[in-house]
Amino acid sequence: MMKKNLLTFLLFLFSYPAWCLNDVLKVKLSGGGQSDETIIRFLPTATSGFDYDFDAWKMLSNDPAAISILSKLADNSLMSINALPELTAKTEVALFIQIANAGIYTIQSEELGGFHAMASLVLEDHFTGMTYDFRNGASISLFLNVSNVNDSSRFTVHFSPVTYYTMQNVSCFSFQDGGIGIVKRGNLNWSVVLKNSLGATIHAASNISDSIWFANLPSGNYTAYTSSPFTTDDSNSFYIDQPAPIVSDFSVQTIQPFVSSSIQFMNESQNGQMYLWDFGDGSPFSSDLSPEHTYYNPGTYPVTLHVFNGNCSISFTDSVFISSSPLTNIEIEPSNSDFLITREGDALNIFYNGPSSTQEGILSVYDISGKKIYATSGFTVPLQVKIPLSVSGIYLIVFVNDFTSLHKKISFTN
Repeated sequence: MMKKNLLTFLLFLFSYPAWCLNDVLKVKLSGGGQSDETIIRFLPTATSGFDYDFDAWKMLSNDPAAISILSKLADNSLMSINALPELTAKTEVALFIQIANAGIYTIQSEELGGFHAMASLVLEDHFTGMTYDFRNGASISLFLNVSNVNDSSRFTVHFSPVTYYTMQNVSCFSFQDGGIGIVKRGNLNWSVVLKNSLGATIHAASNISDSIWFANLPSGNYTAYTSSPFTTDDSNSFYIDQPAPIVSDFSVQTIQPFVSSSIQFMNESQNGQMYLWDFGDGSPFSSDLSPEHTYYNPGTYPVTLHVFNGNCSISFTDSVFISSSPLTNIEIEPSNSDFLITREGDALNIFYNGPSSTQEGILSVYDISGKKIYATSGFTVPLQVKIPLSVSGIYLIVFVNDFTSLHKKISFTN
């Protein structure tokens, strides 16, 4: 029967598709001029019981001095070839030996069908408490006492599949919602240390069962170091990416915006997919790329451009001044003794010493497109401020408090 099953297995090895010839381990015991072997393998179609197509029983020698090594099924059947289900979680296979003469023996691994390079094979010696990396070609020599296959298992081979890593990139630029998941299927009481690109430990955990997830990570390079009982330590490096930054920006292309005139806004954003314009006058929002808009009342309006890309968004707000009618060009000169504008080199000197008000005043300066280039956060009377102007052009100076509202348009040449 053993020969028949062995022949069946050999025929299986030579006839089965090449992609299935993986995860096959031969364990050889040798010493005192003798040797014996047993095979453990993993197959998607195998079971934990006896499979006539894949397994082979072990027939012990009639020679009482012969050595033997084997595994067993749950019903204590002795197995020369033990096929198990696909290796998807940590699996332990006990090895039993029979030796008539104590002495130095060698136990060796040979991967007839290679396991994944990142899989872990560890041999545990229950007598000494030692563990050994048992990948292809590993050879351990040690003293073995007289034993029988009916005795307790001397060795156990611990098979662990590849450690699985999953990664979640940051959802939006500069966010900290990235994540890393680590799965060691079937492993208990394992540990992990997560380090950033500088080698600093940012997370450490122990006594983990099966899996762990690290959340709230910014973009960057990370390395995870894992360790667990009866599993070789491993590590993996990865990069958490982030989308390109979204930039919201616009300019006003219309010279001297005034009431009832069509004003052209130019979208100067970057990495946007959708746009929403709020013109600050209560009118409906616009989703045009670079819309035109008409204001019907004079004043200063906050214009906000919302830029969207997937779930990410950013906004930019700037003010436009809408005059009641087109302004004529005038030179810098005092308008009255309370509100004076003079030039000093490449700057304007603005002086106001009019009646005091109950509220702080606001001074704003706009360029010819209506874009605000300077504004005070509030001031009290008297006011004296110096404003550098690096570009030649026409500027509108607006002074407002609860007592008065003054406008002055100047031509400034650098």
